[in-house]
Amino acid sequence: MFKKSTLAILIGATISLVGCGSNDKTEIRLPQAPTSEFTNVIDRTGNPTYLRDYDSYSNLKYNALTDNGAWHGHLLPEDAAGYGAFGGIMQVTQEYAHFMSGQTFDKLTLTDKVSGQTYDLSNAEAKVYSIPGALVQVLDLDDIHVQMVLRFVTDRSSLVETLITNKTDRDMNLALEWDGELVKYALSTRKDQTVAQYYPDYKRQISTIENGIKINFSEMKDNWAIRNDRDAEFRIT
Repeated sequence: MFKKSTLAILIGATISLVGCGSNDKTEIRLPQAPTSEFTNVIDRTGNPTYLRDYDSYSNLKYNALTDNGAWHGHLLPEDAAGYGAFGGIMQVTQEYAHFMSGQTFDKLTLTDKVSGQTYDLSNAEAKVYSIPGALVQVLDLDDIHVQMVLRFVTDRSSLVETLITNKTDRDMNLALEWDGELVKYALSTRKDQTVAQYYPDYKRQISTIENGIKINFSEMKDNWAIRNDRDAEFRIT
């Protein structure tokens, strides 16, 4: 299922999870998240609000993880509202870097189609941290356990491995949805101007592709913040 507007998305899928059994002695085996002695050495959290979200020194406000020479990066969520997403995406447009989206972009929502219950990941007991080469979220609720690990696998691709464990003794038929929207405003120094107003030629556009979406951008060269070719695109599959 795909639903979209120009700057917002909703993607859906369904999976089935078998219960752990009614025997009280059944041990629930949860996946082991990667760890490192160099945990959170660099603060990778953030929730960009502006395309050009700067600090007081006119540098990018947040330190996104990027690896393998990729021209984009990801942030950990700043607070519980962003659990289930690595949505703060930084992109490099040839010479300049800026943020494409805030922390709730491409955010996972889980609903049990049998019981009708929607699991609010913002209520999870959470471990959210960075290690060299990866961002990690471990989200624990009464009924389910969600582990998400983001790594860069090529010089153009980042991959999120998501493991969902059913902690109950009943089977689940989960509907998975990912939704979100691109940042609306252009500059942290001019808080009331939207991207469309300040960069009318940028023309960001979300459209569907097989098993995902793509975001296209129009050609821009004559400025000091975005240098972009007409065929540039960002894909989520």
